[in-house]
Amino acid sequence: MSFKGFMVATGIGQLSATIVYSYVGGMLAGGTKMLFTALLILFALAALAVLARQLYREHASRGKEGADAAPVLMLCQALSNLRVRLRHISYGDQGLFIERDLFFKAGMFPDAPLMEDFQFALNLKRLGEPLGMTKHRIRTSARDSTAL
Repeated sequence: MSFKGFMVATGIGQLSATIVYSYVGGMLAGGTKMLFTALLILFALAALAVLARQLYREHASRGKEGADAAPVLMLCQALSNLRVRLRHISYGDQGLFIERDLFFKAGMFPDAPLMEDFQFALNLKRLGEPLGMTKHRIRTSARDSTAL
């Protein structure tokens, strides 16, 4: 990469950060409300950076297999994974694996018209059995097994 190209790319990349830092820095001198808002913006930017890093790592680890994944679906996946890591709550479509005895101890899936998997995850959390995540992928198929 040429020096000129490097300088242009760096300037464009740092422009948004410079604007945000200047804005937040100006808010720090504006009293408690402005300070709180500035800290909230900085926290949101940090969370966005962590999410972007996670998206990049997951996309890079997929290689050719997931290279054609839609960006919106990648964002949904990253947000779901973040929810599981932070709150230890998972939904059924994320692949719940649990021992039989613990399944019954947690009250099985409640008889609810909607989000019974979420209620089940809350029951597990109340029992002190928060859900975690595996580093392995779960492969599924949309093929109807009754048609085989």
